[in-house]
Amino acid sequence: MQMYAIARFSKWLCDRPFDLRQVDEATIERFLKRDPGVVHSGESATLRRLLAMLRRVGVTLAKVPEPGNCQQRFIDDYRHYLLRERGLAEATLLYFVRFAEQFISGRWGTMTHDYKRNGTTTLFAALETLQGKVVGECYERHRHQEFLKFLRLLDAEFPGDIPLHLITDNYGTHKHSKVKAWLKRHPRFVAHFVPTSSSWMNLVERWFGHLDSKAIRRGVFRSVADLQTSIETFLKVWNKNPKPFVWTATVESIQEKLTRCRQTLERVQPGCTSPKSRKRKR
Repeated sequence: MQMYAIARFSKWLCDRPFDLRQVDEATIERFLKRDPGVVHSGESATLRRLLAMLRRVGVTLAKVPEPGNCQQRFIDDYRHYLLRERGLAEATLLYFVRFAEQFISGRWGTMTHDYKRNGTTTLFAALETLQGKVVGECYERHRHQEFLKFLRLLDAEFPGDIPLHLITDNYGTHKHSKVKAWLKRHPRFVAHFVPTSSSWMNLVERWFGHLDSKAIRRGVFRSVADLQTSIETFLKVWNKNPKPFVWTATVESIQEKLTRCRQTLERVQPGCTSPKSRKRKR
């Protein structure tokens, strides 16, 4: 009986200029009322189950939501677009719809989209703390050779005998023997190393945060060249109107937070904040 009803419904659709994607409940009602006064028992439930299945696999469009639900209307319009214009399969369609739902629900900013890494680059950058100007250069790797190239770039950018104080982290590249030898030959470069796990003390890290949030995060870079172009463009725009970063927190407030942090860590794992002695090499 069910197959007979589906076959008759299919023939009825073929005899009329219906777009299969536009079949809905109203279409079924027109089919059931084709013979006035004739009752087709069971056909309505069968065809509605068929319509629900066709919607699940993406053959027909989803049911139009009630006028009051704006978010659901947006989702369904987006689903219809992916079906009609893009011709996506149901599994692929659901993948994109899920992120659209996250976006309109206000959770988009807390989630990271899946991505494919098409390569990486190393950015060396120096922040002039007085004016806020940034000197940066992208390299393929992060070795002492690239760091020496960057030091020579800084030497050319800031000519003269004015002392240059470099605040860097404890990365091994910055303490290589050849780097030390170069710094010894250029005494106006004075290196300062922030403590381990204290990179937040370096103001250039704040600039890196701006770069990440405004030029890199959620960006689409199909090659390393695209990524480097985005970084270089941000550098040029920033240096047209540089703004210095100014500390607003006092030393006392920072020390107070560190004290609270140590107390919390000690409650979780006693002794974890005690200084650890290094083993001597024999």
